[in-house]
This record gives sequence, C-alpha cells and structure tokens, in this order.
Amino acid sequence: MGPQFVPNTSSAIEYIPLTGQVPAWLIALLFLVVVLFAWIRIYQPKRIKLLFNSFMSNQHAGELSREERQSSGLGNPVFEVIYFFGSSLMIHFCVQFYKPDLFGLSPGETYLILTAGILVFVLVKNLMIHLLSWIFDLKELFADILFFRFVSHALLGILLIPILLLITFPPDSSFSSSGLGLH
Repeated sequence: MGPQFVPNTSSAIEYIPLTGQVPAWLIALLFLVVVLFAWIRIYQPKRIKLLFNSFMSNQHAGELSREERQSSGLGNPVFEVIYFFGSSLMIHFCVQFYKPDLFGLSPGETYLILTAGILVFVLVKNLMIHLLSWIFDLKELFADILFFRFVSHALLGILLIPILLLITFPPDSSFSSSGLGLH
C-alpha cells in the first residue's frame, strides 16, 4: 500500500502509512466509469475530440451541436453519468481525507449520502435553468448555457478519470490489494 499524508493538529504534516484494501464498491464504480468512457471512445470516437475543440474554440461548437442533433443522443447521458460519478467520488475522497469519520458513518454510507446530495443539487440546478428559460422567454440563450454546461461537465468527467485512478491506486502501490485504504 502506498503512503498517505494525513493532516493533524500540529503545524507540520505527519507522514502516516495506512494499510488496507480498496473496497469492492469503489473498484466497481471506477470500473463502471472506465467502461462508459471506453464505450464512448469505441462507438463515438469523434465526440471527445469535438468536445475538447469546442471547449477551446467557439468555431467547433457549431459542429458539435450539429453532431448532437444527428446522433442518437446516447452519448450525452453517458458523459453526464461519468461526470456525476467522477465528481461525487472526488468529493468523497476529499471528505474522507479531511474528515474520515464524518458523523460516525462508514465510507460507503458517506458516499451514498454525498451522492444523494449531489444528485439533488444537479436536479435543482437543471430545474432552475429550465424554469428561468421559460420565465424570461430566453430559450436560445439558455440552450447555449445548457450546451456549454454539458461541454464543461463532459470534459471535467473525462479529466477526473485518471485523477481518481491515481488516488485510488497510487503508482508506488501494488495494484492488487492496496490503495488509499478507504474502507
């Protein structure tokens, strides 16, 4: 198992190696995220390149919008699922690092509560965007906001994959039974 920095009350950071196995639910969730990303890479290889290009330049945003209308639309929910699970895992890792015994709950229970909270936040945010679009009759403007939100969520979800894998399985650990020891 790789070493981990654990914050303490003193001014210096204390280096404490932790031992333990990565829980099965965490490995299964990371596996799901990687499989979803692989599905997009195999069945819609042009989409990721268009996402990066449209994020960097408005010139490619129209091309991605046209492809969105022509495609089956299955890629959008897949990107959103990758972003949702990636961001909830990242928040979970931060909480576990700074407050491992949050309310006396196990890490799995903490993750479920955080995920439920993030899901409520995402649903309320989307509802508010659609409600404001309807109230102010600015459907085209809010369509652009939703499109750029999708692009940023998709890219952030993709960029979180290697970070989550490195956090879970540090390079200096054996890949079989070690990791952060978050169990």
